[in-house]
Amino acid sequence: MRITYFQGLSAWKIVLLCSSLLLMLVETAYSVWWGIGDILIRAFPGTHPFFKDSMVDLVLGTSLAQDSIYFLATIILTASCIALILRKAWAFWAYAAAALLYNLDWVLMGLNGLDNQPAAGYFSMAYACLLLFLLWLTNRFGVSR
Repeated sequence: MRITYFQGLSAWKIVLLCSSLLLMLVETAYSVWWGIGDILIRAFPGTHPFFKDSMVDLVLGTSLAQDSIYFLATIILTASCIALILRKAWAFWAYAAAALLYNLDWVLMGLNGLDNQPAAGYFSMAYACLLLFLLWLTNRFGVSR
């Protein structure tokens, strides 16, 4: 059986694509995990003991409008992940939009006094910059179409 997914790519382009995919899958899984926790905390108060008190306080302290920003970003991030798997060039732009929305969510959280771990936000920004750079490279060097 021949793998055609990587057909026509040199070794370093395969590493570039796989690195981008790995980082994208990790972030998507993390965001979906938080989204599921958010839904469980809001919809089922009986689940609160299964979560850290800080997470429950964070989720219940954010407005539904702010949560909508988070969920929109997660949907766009998931679409970007699928686009990257399909090697579509628009994965870059979708990821950029998701990253912008996540940063908006982080700023709103800080303005509401809910940002207990600002270092996590800075790490998230650095992670997004790295992934945006890798996605740009996939477009620049023809890995994505």
